[in-house]
Amino acid sequence: GVIHLSAAVLHDSGFNGAIAFGKRHIKGSDDPRFLDFDIGYRAKIYGIGGTNFSVNVQHTDDLSADNTDGRSLGFTVAQIFTPIGASVAVTYKNYSFDTASNTFEDIDVLSLQTVFKF
Repeated sequence: GVIHLSAAVLHDSGFNGAIAFGKRHIKGSDDPRFLDFDIGYRAKIYGIGGTNFSVNVQHTDDLSADNTDGRSLGFTVAQIFTPIGASVAVTYKNYSFDTASNTFEDIDVLSLQTVFKF
């Protein structure tokens, strides 16, 4: 069987959060599962649109094989440009992955996202 659950909230103050959980039952194996948690704030710093800040933590166990452990920790800042229907976001994430017999070097990723809606 497979279980997936998620929920998200946005308060009028701008504080927001989301959580997701998933688990799959596999006979003769550890059951793979994941947990993802995000907390953020929507600020009104500039008159051109909202500025969003968020922190994300994700943890996955036994997905690719038994005794594997994947984690990520990230931070995002996004600026919305309402007059032109665009947004720009910068995200930093650190990814780690370990197995029962190996510990791998972490990976750091810095990404830039630009979206135009028309």
